[in-house]
Amino acid sequence: MPDENAKPDPAAQPADPTEVAAPQFAEAADGAPVEAAAAPAADALAEPRVALATLFQQAGVQSIIFIDDEFAVDHASNPPSAYFEAIESDDIERLPGFSQIQAGLPNDVLLQKCKEVWPTLQQAERTALYPKLRAVAEARGVEPAGAEKLARILEAATGLHVTRLSWAEWREQQGQLMATRFDGKFTMLLIDQDFSKEAGDPRGGIEILRALQTTIPAAEAGGLRCALLTNTKHPGEEHGAWDTVATEEKGRNRSPALT
Repeated sequence: MPDENAKPDPAAQPADPTEVAAPQFAEAADGAPVEAAAAPAADALAEPRVALATLFQQAGVQSIIFIDDEFAVDHASNPPSAYFEAIESDDIERLPGFSQIQAGLPNDVLLQKCKEVWPTLQQAERTALYPKLRAVAEARGVEPAGAEKLARILEAATGLHVTRLSWAEWREQQGQLMATRFDGKFTMLLIDQDFSKEAGDPRGGIEILRALQTTIPAAEAGGLRCALLTNTKHPGEEHGAWDTVATEEKGRNRSPALT
């Protein structure tokens, strides 16, 4: 029979939500207690990076080409808005193309002016301006996002250089690249699906895959692997959608490059 007078075991009691954990202390050289530094946060991408590096190494990948409209850094409809947000009024006179913007504007007004001026610049002006914007932004801790972030993760994980191509650059170089079978290197080709930011085809990635499958015979496609990057499919539909893309032309078998 339970002892009604027995005191409950403190260890078995639920935690008091009002109780604050005591800070952990270490001992300094003079013997005085000092609060210990918190353990560094774990790198959330560390494990995926290792897995990615292993995958590419085991596959024998020698070259990575990434085709994305975000690499069209000089296009009027693809403004680097994240970099604009890092600009301060004092930067304007050092940024070619933006020197026309009035100095001393509040940050929110300055941001809006940058967005308005960008599409009015000549292509050569945007090409010259972009690296300066990136340098200012990265000096202030702005990290790359989107395609550039993925490209840097791939480079860090695999030790391979990622060749970045816009849709326009791919169209200029595709003939030579396909004719040489990508210089004879085992190549991973990452292809964006939608090139709207470059005023291109929303299904441009599909057209690139179709051109690859048509131009490179299956017997010669062993040194090429392709990945289509898209956010138009619902989770769980990827494999079925990929099969449709790979075999959508009647009578055409899936190329090894589309495996």
